[in-house]
Amino acid sequence: NFLLNILDEKGIVDLHTFNERTGIFQTLFKKHVEDPIIFWDMVKVYHPNLSSLALRLQEIPASSAQIERVFSNWSFVQSPIRNRLDFERSRKLLHIYYT
Repeated sequence: NFLLNILDEKGIVDLHTFNERTGIFQTLFKKHVEDPIIFWDMVKVYHPNLSSLALRLQEIPASSAQIERVFSNWSFVQSPIRNRLDFERSRKLLHIYYT
């Protein structure tokens, strides 16, 4: 399990507290705090390791659309017609395209 590998002993205890919805988690769930940033920011005082991990996981994009868009635009820059562009020049063209 990813969480068991990344968390230390206190983090695992904190995760158990979260899963059981006890302590601060019980209060926050009862008050229906649904914004994850606010939720984990309030938890930070009591469970800093778990909160830090949760906030970092929140930063991961939920889809690959942005990356796919970059590759799609790159295909306009580096095409069979423009196949002699080296990597650095095509990178600069993409930079101009996006700015």
